[in-house]
Order: sequence, then structure tokens, then C-alpha cells
Amino acid sequence: MTVSTHNMRSGMTTQSQVMKQEKERVARLDRNRELRKRLTYRVVGKSDLDKVYGLLYASHHQEDPITNFLGLEKGLNSIKDADREVGTIIVKNLSVLAEDQNGKVVGVVINNSCHKSDVNQDMLDKEMEEVEDPKYRPVIAIRQQLQQQALHVYEEVGTDIMFSIRCVGVDPTERGQGIVTDLIRRSVLLGGSLGYCGIKAQATSQGALKAYQTVGLLPISSIKYSDFTYDGEKTLSGVSDWKGDTEITFLRKKFFQSALKHIL
Repeated sequence: MTVSTHNMRSGMTTQSQVMKQEKERVARLDRNRELRKRLTYRVVGKSDLDKVYGLLYASHHQEDPITNFLGLEKGLNSIKDADREVGTIIVKNLSVLAEDQNGKVVGVVINNSCHKSDVNQDMLDKEMEEVEDPKYRPVIAIRQQLQQQALHVYEEVGTDIMFSIRCVGVDPTERGQGIVTDLIRRSVLLGGSLGYCGIKAQATSQGALKAYQTVGLLPISSIKYSDFTYDGEKTLSGVSDWKGDTEITFLRKKFFQSALKHIL
């Protein structure tokens, strides 16, 4: 009888633990899936480029503190260097579009793959040489500096190539639906399913930082706009006056199978 009672209690304990784990899993799902409408997703193709530009200019470029401070955003396709970068990245077939049930494109996340070997002075100089608008160079320069500061992340993660979440654009009429976070989460899933061991991102605002942290990316390095120097001048010292954003932050996530428990 004692053995039977003990087994029964053990079974109850196990069942209780399972129920607790399931409740925690559902809580994670509820936290990460705040979408208020059903969406479908697909990889961005060349034919989608105009839609992608439209979404990025309607939201991302208008809200980015560096872009706004430098006065770069002046309407659709006004930031030629950013457009060129996006056009180069999407051919890697890593970026994702979100569409509603009527086929309306409501969001996009631009994703890239980045090699450790590319973070060297020659490659960085080449990237700077390709810039057409001199006003865009501080944007490139601060990203480059942050990449160099965080170069150790490749060794920490144990890889020479990382999946990179570049930026997210969402139709302004669809804001508040949880689309930004969902696109970032699906990018993490995509990176993991393709075999990447590490995922990285750079957040230029507190809003972007919060969105990346929601799906488990961890901040590991940052540069304050007031401290950043380009060409002998503190070019971005006034950025924080725009919306209170004070720094650009490098985030990373080491991807392994158990990470799916946090985002699935």
C-alpha cells in the first residue's frame, strides 16, 4: 500500500509538472504572438522590391533616429545608398514579407548573412567607397565601428557566419498588431532552420531594442551617439534630442535546438 501511494503521488507530481510546463509554454506563446489578424509569409523576391521600399520608407526610415537627425529621409527612394543595400541583400533570399488574407503586403523584415572575414578594414573601406551621398557615411561608419567592437561574438557563438536581422518595415495603418515582433521572431526561426548558429542585429532606437529583446536577442555592445566621432567630429551628438534615443546597440542570439522552446 505504501508503494502504491508513493507511486500515485509521484504520478500526480509528474502530471503537475507537465501542466506547469505547458502553462509556461502557452504564456511564452501569448507573449510572442500578439497578432490580431491572420497573416501569411513568403520570401522576398526581386519583383517585390517596390513594395519593400514602400514599407521601409513608410515606417523604418521615418522612425530611425540617425536617418532623421541627418535629414536623409525626404520621401520614397530618397536614400539611394540604403536602397542599394536593400537591393543587394534581398537576392540572398533571406528576407520575409507578411501579407494579410486579402493579399495586402503589411510588413517586411530585411535579413542578411554576415561573415566574420568581412569585418576587416579593407572590406569596410570598400563599403564606404560605394556610398554616393556623403551625408550617409556616418550611418555606415557607426555600424562598422559597432561591428568591430562586437567581433568577438563570432568566437563566442562558435561560428564564422551569422544570420543578421537588418531592419523591419510595417504599413503604418497596421501598427499595434504585433507584426514587427512576429517578423523578427520568424526571422529567428528562419535562421535556425537554415542551420545558422548565431543571429545578430543592430538596434538604433529603444523601440527596436525592445522588439529584439522580446524574442531573446541579448545586447552585448553599444555606442552612444554623443560619443561617436566621424572624420574628427561628433557627427551624431544631437541624435538623442530627436526622440530620446541615446545609442546604437549590437544584439546577438546563439541558436540551438532548445531555443525553439522560446519562440515556437
